[in-house]
Amino acid sequence: MRSLEAFQEEVLQPLRERRNEVLKLLNVKMASAYEAFAAVQSVHDDEEKEFYTEQAKRKVEFEAEQRKRLQGFVSYIRSCRIGANIELQKDLADIKSKRRQAYEDCSDAIGAAFADFNDERKNAGELPVTYDEIKKLIKEEGGER
Repeated sequence: MRSLEAFQEEVLQPLRERRNEVLKLLNVKMASAYEAFAAVQSVHDDEEKEFYTEQAKRKVEFEAEQRKRLQGFVSYIRSCRIGANIELQKDLADIKSKRRQAYEDCSDAIGAAFADFNDERKNAGELPVTYDEIKKLIKEEGGER
């Protein structure tokens, strides 16, 4: 019968040495796999950095273009509104002027009519109608002011 030391030297030690050789080979293979992965990863990291840099550049360009378009649009809308307001003010001033002219024409016509009427009354020997009498007639008829 073999002793424990002899069994370890004859059987277990060679098994352990074969296992250690296989593990060394596997460790070398694993190290080379990690190196290959790291190389691929660094290439992809560089591509990713380039991609994100390009995206950031395009984003800045796009935002600048959009700001420019927005400023142009706001300027266009502002000019349209100002133009519409100018037209409105012109129309309102024209309407105001025409109203004034209509009242003046009407007042002139009424004045001329009463002047003719008072001339007729004077030629007929009657007293002319005064403004107070006209107001009284209007109140009695319930007409205009």
